[in-house]
Amino acid sequence: QGFSIISYNGTGSNGTWPHGLLETPEFVIVKCRNVTQNWAVQHSAYGPSKYTYLNQPYEARTTGASAFWNETPPTSTTVSVGTDNDTNASASGRTYIAYCWHSVPGLQKFGSYTGLNDANGPFLEFGFRPAILMIKNISSNSTEWTILDNRRDGYNGGNNILFPSVNNAENVTQYGDFVANGWKFRINSSYVNSTDTFLYAAWAETPASNLFGGQSNAR
Repeated sequence: QGFSIISYNGTGSNGTWPHGLLETPEFVIVKCRNVTQNWAVQHSAYGPSKYTYLNQPYEARTTGASAFWNETPPTSTTVSVGTDNDTNASASGRTYIAYCWHSVPGLQKFGSYTGLNDANGPFLEFGFRPAILMIKNISSNSTEWTILDNRRDGYNGGNNILFPSVNNAENVTQYGDFVANGWKFRINSSYVNSTDTFLYAAWAETPASNLFGGQSNAR
C-alpha cells in the first residue's frame, strides 16, 4: 500500500537498490545504521539533484547532491544512490535502512506548495482527512521540519506543531485546521506559510473504504 522498508549494505559506488513498491516512490528517507550520519531525504518536490536532512533545518541543497542520489530519479523498481556517506558509503562496513512511500488515493499524499505569507493561508487538498502532516520549507536553511497531528489536541483551533530535528517542546500556536479533504493554514509563518516553497507528506485519519477493508473518510 505504497510503503516499504529496505535494508542494504553500502558499496561506495554509484548503484541502485530495489524499493519493493509497485510504483515510483515520491518520498525516501535513508539512515546509516552503524555509523553516525544524517537522515538523508529525497522528495518529489525537488527530485534527485538536491537533498534535505530530516535532522537538520537545511533547505533543499545542491552542494554535493550528485553523491546522494547519483542525479538519477527513482523508477518503478529501484532507487539510485551515489557515494555519499549518508546514503551509500562502504567504509566501516556501513549498513543502511530506507523508508519509501508513494501517494495512494485515500491513504497518503506527497507534494509541494508555495505559501501565501498571509493568515488566510493556502488549502492543501489531499482527498482525505489527514491524521498527520509533515512539512519542510525547502527554500530556507533555517526552518525546521514540522509535524502536525490530530491526536495531541484533537480539535481545530489547537493544532500545535512539533519539530523532529530538535528537542524543543511543541509550539503552542494555532497553525491551521484539519478538514474532511485536506488542511487549511491559519497563520503566516516561515515554517509553513511564507512566500517560500514547501514540501509535504500527509497520511489519512481513516483509509478510504477500498483500502484494507477500511471505512470512508466520514467521521
